[in-house]
Amino acid sequence: MSLLKYWNGSAWTLVPDGTMVKYWNGSAWAMPNAVMYWNGSAWAEAWKKSNPATYTFRPSFTTNLRWDGANVDYDSNLSQSNDGLADLGLGRYNGEKPYHYTSLLKFDADAISGGAVTISEALAARPVCKSATLRLYRNTGVGLGSPTGYLRTGIWSQLNAHTMPATSLSGTYHDWSQTTATDIAGWTTGSSKTFTLDPEQIEALPSGKSLMFSEVTSGYTTSGGTTNAHSQIYGLEGGSYDASKVPLLTVTLDLS
Repeated sequence: MSLLKYWNGSAWTLVPDGTMVKYWNGSAWAMPNAVMYWNGSAWAEAWKKSNPATYTFRPSFTTNLRWDGANVDYDSNLSQSNDGLADLGLGRYNGEKPYHYTSLLKFDADAISGGAVTISEALAARPVCKSATLRLYRNTGVGLGSPTGYLRTGIWSQLNAHTMPATSLSGTYHDWSQTTATDIAGWTTGSSKTFTLDPEQIEALPSGKSLMFSEVTSGYTTSGGTTNAHSQIYGLEGGSYDASKVPLLTVTLDLS
C-alpha cells in the first residue's frame, strides 16, 4: 500500500499505487517501478508502479453455432427465444448437422467478485491484462468419457453478436490472431476444466466483441465424422443455471 503523499494546497493527500509518478531520466519523463525511502534501518517501498486487481465475470450471453448445410444454425437445445442462454458445443458430431461448433460467450455484466464493474470499466482503469482464465464444465451424456483434441480460444469479431445474429460461418468473424490451444485429454464428462487465455483476447472484449472457442480454426462448413473432442459444455441454461457449473472468466488487470 502506498505511503507517498503530496501537498494539494490545503492538506497532504495520498498518491495511490500505480498512479502517475514520473522522474526525469536525463532525456524524458519516465515512470519509475517504485519509490523507496530509508526507514532508519533499511530501504522500504513507499509507492509502486504496479496496482493489479483481479475480477471474475459470468457471461451474459452463451450460444453455439453450426452450419446446417445452407445456413447458420443456433443449436441451443432450448426454445428459440433462449438461443443466447444456451449450452456450448465443441468438436463435430456426425448427425443431422455434421459440422464443427463455434461457441460464443459475451461478458458485459458486472463482475461477481473484485468489484461492481464491467470488464470495459475495469479495463478503462487498468488497461493491461496480466493473466486470464476461463472455467468450463463438460456436461454428461455427450461425447467420449476420455476425449482427445484441443479447445482453441479466439475472438468473434462481429460486434454485438448477441443482438446481431451471425449469418456466416465462412471464417469472416473468426479472429484467431491471438489464440490459445489447450489439450482436452483427461477432461471427463461431469467435470470442470480451467483454460488459460491469451491476455490480448481480454483487451479486445470491450469493443463489443465476444470470446469464442472451437476445436478447429477453419473448415466450419466442411462436413465429416464425429471428432473425439465432441462435447457439450454448460452455458447459461436458459437463465436457470447452477453457479458451480456456469462459465467463469477470471482476469488480473494492471496499469502497465
